[in-house]
Amino acid sequence: MAKQRRLFFYLVAVCSIFSGCSGCLSIGGSDTTSPLLLESRLRAETAKLVEALGDDSYAVREEAYGELWSKVTNSSRESDTVVKYLQERLERESDAEVKQRLEQLIDAYLRPWRRFVVLRKLVGHERAVWSVAFSPDGTILASGSVDNTIRIWNPRTGDCLYKLQGHGELTPVAVAVSPDGKILASGGGDRKVRIWDAKTFTLLRTLQGHTAEITCLAFSPDSKVLVSGAGFDETVRVWNPVTGECLHVLTMQENRFCCSIGFSPDGNLLAAGNEDGKVRLWDSQNWCLYKELENNFSGGYFLAFSPDGTMLATAHTCSKIGIWNPHAGECLRIIDLDGPAWTVVFSPNGDLFVTKERDGAVYVYQPVTGERLGRLQIWPLPAGRSLPRPGDYLAEVRALALTKDGKMLAAAGDEGSIFISGIPEK
Repeated sequence: MAKQRRLFFYLVAVCSIFSGCSGCLSIGGSDTTSPLLLESRLRAETAKLVEALGDDSYAVREEAYGELWSKVTNSSRESDTVVKYLQERLERESDAEVKQRLEQLIDAYLRPWRRFVVLRKLVGHERAVWSVAFSPDGTILASGSVDNTIRIWNPRTGDCLYKLQGHGELTPVAVAVSPDGKILASGGGDRKVRIWDAKTFTLLRTLQGHTAEITCLAFSPDSKVLVSGAGFDETVRVWNPVTGECLHVLTMQENRFCCSIGFSPDGNLLAAGNEDGKVRLWDSQNWCLYKELENNFSGGYFLAFSPDGTMLATAHTCSKIGIWNPHAGECLRIIDLDGPAWTVVFSPNGDLFVTKERDGAVYVYQPVTGERLGRLQIWPLPAGRSLPRPGDYLAEVRALALTKDGKMLAAAGDEGSIFISGIPEK
């Protein structure tokens, strides 16, 4: 017994020498290194690299920057720790050049879209695509088209996995995926909402009640409520997607086409916009009208809440984007465009993605300041050109969706194709 005990402690000592960590051998043979210890080591490594950013040697500075760039863009949990340290260091850094490098590194982490390129083109729809939605884990993309089909794609390979039909008429089909990833909802010209199993894509139930074509769908953040907006039946209907029961019928303005609906991130507010640019907000606790956003903007198509729920963006065909405080009903900022706006989508860090008529591109804005941060060309331009010219035909981007982590973008429109943009795969 004493001999076995000596052998055990000998193995522990050997493990400690080679791993640099005492106590790494457990009875089950697994690594029990403390997460706090690993985080401490990573912060220490990052601190050394940041110090090297101020080195007198250009080669040392560039090597340190390259290593830090790799750490913040590697899409791992370690990048969160590294960026947290960089943000702390930025607040107390006095060297102007080092501060600039730190800001670049933090921006690369917060704004992965700066490195986006078009990765692939999804082909299959025969007419314009008006709606796209990612599953919560980003492994599935659903698209709804005027060709009366819903297609289910693998966005990483471009493969079409399923083709669903049933909405009857050649009108745009709206799609939405529940936040828990369990169900897909679709609605179209037959005035019905269809509920599909998001794993097998078999039809579970059909919801009836609208008297006009269904134009938009949205799930509550907890997936327990589905809302649908219809063209000219002047209503938004609130459903239990599991039982199919219609819980409430909300009234829009008379003779107005409902274009877009969405829940605030906390689920407490529901916003609905119509074709004349007006927006109504309801309290989802009692479904009473909460506010109407007063504006003079003509034409409205899409709206979106910011990730923290403090802002609501509305896109208008009068070439304006409205940025609102949804709780106060106050317009915080107007972003002027040089063409009618179609879609608005927020990224996870709060940047605003915008598309315009006949432009074929996605523009990114800082919604608080109105500053334009960048432009992503979606529809291909002629060889050798980086910007469109008058007379170029570029299909309108009518639908946008970002994955939950903001690292993949789907853009679709008049042409019937869907373009997937993201960070180039290594």
